[in-house]
Amino acid sequence: MDFTSFAQSIWTQIVTIWNAPVPFVAVAIALWFAMRAYYRAHYSKQLADSEARLKLRDDEIADYRRKLDGASPDEAKAALEKLQAEVNSLKPRRLTRANVAEMIGTLAGSKGRVHLIADMSCADARPIVEGFAAAFGSVGWTISTGAAAGPVGISRTGIRALIREGATAPASAAGIEALKASGLPFELSQGLIFGRDANDDLEVIVSTPY
Repeated sequence: MDFTSFAQSIWTQIVTIWNAPVPFVAVAIALWFAMRAYYRAHYSKQLADSEARLKLRDDEIADYRRKLDGASPDEAKAALEKLQAEVNSLKPRRLTRANVAEMIGTLAGSKGRVHLIADMSCADARPIVEGFAAAFGSVGWTISTGAAAGPVGISRTGIRALIREGATAPASAAGIEALKASGLPFELSQGLIFGRDANDDLEVIVSTPY
């Protein structure tokens, strides 16, 4: 189609609209309302979706705050760490072969006397004492073992290591380093409980953590 034909077509349409404006205006108005209704429905849905997501986020935040009872992030972290510690305290303690090997390596070249006591009311005390005995015995330490019928040498960790008052013997120091190598937490005190009249360099009491 050349420019003349195109111009003639446009002019014909203009004349037609001019001669009958009402139908054209009616169609234009109907089209405008239809487009307006479409976009309104479209954006209303988007707005509704956005509001739903915001409400879900607000509900999640409210639930989080309710569970933390208004705690700050630091307080929440502390609460979770405390809970984890409580859960860990319920798990049986284990002295693995690798732990025993580490103890043996630390004790190499040392000689001494160790007294090991297990609290019979504590389920995992005996296996731990047996592991300690294996480590100390393998390097030639003199070992004595005993059992208590209830909590003794109570400690937060459940393992209390004791040396004689004012003891500075290398054997006592080697024994303490071996306990550190075991990977099990313990507390150190002076003054033997069960071996007051003995020449023990170290006394270890395994009981339930409090």
